[in-house]
Parts: sequence; C-alpha cells; structure tokens
Amino acid sequence: MRLAIEATGNPLRAGEGAWITTTLRNTGRDTLRWMTDGCAIHVGAHGEMPFRWAKGFLQAGVAKTYKNWAYVANLPAPESPIWLSAVPERFVGKATFGCADLGVPHELAPSREVRQRHHWDGQAAPDLGLPPNGPAEWIGTFQTWWRQADPGAEFAENPRDPLLVRLPAGIVGGRDPGMLSAGQAIDVAVTVPALRALLEANPSIQDWDMPITTRFDHPRALWQIGLKTNDGFSVLVQIEPLTAAVVRVVQDPFPAP
Repeated sequence: MRLAIEATGNPLRAGEGAWITTTLRNTGRDTLRWMTDGCAIHVGAHGEMPFRWAKGFLQAGVAKTYKNWAYVANLPAPESPIWLSAVPERFVGKATFGCADLGVPHELAPSREVRQRHHWDGQAAPDLGLPPNGPAEWIGTFQTWWRQADPGAEFAENPRDPLLVRLPAGIVGGRDPGMLSAGQAIDVAVTVPALRALLEANPSIQDWDMPITTRFDHPRALWQIGLKTNDGFSVLVQIEPLTAAVVRVVQDPFPAP
C-alpha cells in the first residue's frame, strides 16, 4: 500500500486557504478493505505545530468553573499542540456538518487508488485565529483497515494498526506573538462585571446545558468570550487581542436599570 499527503504550497501562508490532498494506492496483490463513518473520509488529514497555547492564570470560584468548562467544550487541552483542521472538499463552505455514526465498508482492487482533497482555511483550530509562524506537519491517517487475505477478513475481525504519513511544512504570515490566547482572553472576560454577575448567578455551569462561547472572530479581529444560560440570559465580551481592552459587552436581554 502507498499512502501520500501533499499541500498546494510550502510554506503555507496563515489566513489564506490551502488544499491538502491525500492518496491511497493499493500496491498489494489482494483487495484492500477499510471502514469509515458516514462522511467516507478515507484518509484523515490535519496539521500540527510544535507549540502550545498559553493557558493564562489559574482562576478560582465561578471563574475557574467557567474556564475549566471552556476547555472541555471548545478548546484544545493545554498540553496539546496547535492544531490545523482540514475540511473534506464536499463540506467546504458549510457552517457545520456531521458524520453518521455507522460503519461504511470500502474496498480497493490491486493497482487502484483513491484521492481526496481537504481544505485548510488558514486558521488555527478550533476558531482560534491565525496560527503562529514556524514549522508545521500535515498528517494523513488511514485506519480500521485490513486485506482480503487476512484471517477473519470477511468479518473485519482483526483490523490492522493505523498508518500515518507526515508532510513537513512551514507557516508564514502568522499571528502577532503579543496576541492573547483563548485562555488569556478568558482571564480578561471574567473580570467584566456583567459576565461575572452571570457566572455568580449560575455557579454550576455545564456546557451541555449552558453554551459557552470562546472563539476568535477573524473578520473583526476580536476575541468573543461569553455564556448563555438556560433561562435565556447571555453575556458576550468582545476583546481586542493585542491590548486586552474590552471593546464591547453584549447582554441579552439587557438588564433593567
């Protein structure tokens, strides 16, 4: 089997789109078989950078609860590398998409290949703004696979270990090193009286019933940090990423005077 991953350029420019292409070729003498979910992504593609986002301060009380849940719900773990997501071509331009949770079988005859394109939007995932300058690595992953000649192949009993292919790359035109990370933006937001009051009134935050917003609005170049409660109250804090200034606080419904 031959597994390959390619990018439209190297280095890649942050903030600009790029296509990542994966190729799976059966170089063996028997049929290659594998399973995917409903999205039929044969070789997964993503990028990683050998850096970590700054987590900011250790909070206490309701601010700590909020920040902890923000990491559970929306943010990569502090020890995770910076992540670059690539979306399969047919889902490009869709705000969201889901993959049916079922097993879809695929097979590839000897000497045949499948190619898929994935689009990187030039941002760090998930919704964290431009990545920094520096080295990156695009990774293709092929998993839940076996060959026709494998024991138990007819029942997919013994899938082989996942295979990885790596493409070294560079990122240029990245974020200003002085910009706030998501964790640091949260530290600013929880000092805002309106958000603090909402947190005090809802000390048992859990993201599955109280949506938490932690995203970088790239067109506006602002951090958006907020909370929406079950009873319909919400506070959204907009923060300038270089100065840490609170630009705007949006409350819904707006509190009575």
